[in-house]
Amino acid sequence: MPLTNAQMKRLLAPVPGNRIELVRGQSYVPQFEVRAELNRVFGFGNWDSNIHDVTLIYETEEEGQDGKLRWKVCYRAACTLHIRDFWGAPVCETTEWHAEESAPQPSRGEAHALALTSVESYALRRAAINLGDTFGLHLYRDGQRTPLIKGTLQLTDEDSPYYDEKFVESLKPVLTDEQKAVLQASLGAQVVTEDTAQPDAAPVPA
Repeated sequence: MPLTNAQMKRLLAPVPGNRIELVRGQSYVPQFEVRAELNRVFGFGNWDSNIHDVTLIYETEEEGQDGKLRWKVCYRAACTLHIRDFWGAPVCETTEWHAEESAPQPSRGEAHALALTSVESYALRRAAINLGDTFGLHLYRDGQRTPLIKGTLQLTDEDSPYYDEKFVESLKPVLTDEQKAVLQASLGAQVVTEDTAQPDAAPVPA
């Protein structure tokens, strides 16, 4: 089993409000918080990131209102995030891309440095959201603060080696009647309600 139940539950937890920043009306998790959470969930040495396919898209020079020249630089890059279990065995890898432009800089070198730093930061954050709400996936739904993923069949399917009965019990009040109907129709699973409890039935997360 590559991940523990505790790790999967952590991945389902939304980002605490004090770890969210708001820039130009957009909510996001800062890069240093993403790195910190990767260490919290997977441990030191059980994850790493690789920035690759770095491409200079353009470099421009323009004159500012003060008559001085400014440089703007834009890079595109990919980040591949590698996740390992507690024993160092590979669990998964996820890759995402981003392009970022620097703010106008009087130094050509500084413009390149800022653009590279920014594109690497964004690419890492985008790669990490594939791991769930604890890395800010829910924020991509118009900045909502509640979890986007209520659960996973890894924890609620009785045939799963990760099955967690206590977690299943905690999900019951979360499911609405509409969700229960949809899940019953799409998965063919019987969803337990207080008035129709069955001894072998278990709810499936939204």
